[in-house]
Amino acid sequence: MHKIIPAILLLAAMAPAQEPATQPAAPKVQAHATEFENLLLQSVHLRAEIATVLESVQDAASANAALPALWDVMARYEDVSRAMKALPRPDAESFRQMEQRHLETFRPVRQRLMANLMRLVKAGYYGDAGLQRALSPLVRVQTVPAGAPIAQPGA
Repeated sequence: MHKIIPAILLLAAMAPAQEPATQPAAPKVQAHATEFENLLLQSVHLRAEIATVLESVQDAASANAALPALWDVMARYEDVSRAMKALPRPDAESFRQMEQRHLETFRPVRQRLMANLMRLVKAGYYGDAGLQRALSPLVRVQTVPAGAPIAQPGA
């Protein structure tokens, strides 16, 4: 028997699932790397906006009140994600350097967003299906066998 356990998985734009494809070193690729990095930073700022909206959600009424702002920021986030996917990915080393340059910006935003997503999943989105739909690009529920160990935050 399986028990449904919420597991938060962020989009590839947040934490790439695989190493970026190696691109030949050329001035054009460098220009794309800069554009990619700019879009990556925009996506981080949008995730911070999402976290701020989610922090206002404490019950069903506030969930419903937050929906217009959430739909707006999620649409902008998805636009940036699509633009990133349309660009050639930087090579692995360039991507690593990019992450290192911005680690102190990425980390607190990632933690805020994850904490709020986990809180809302555990609260059943306060019964608001619109909130759940709006966040579906960021959250996926996985089936985990009953009794399977669950990673604890910070572990």
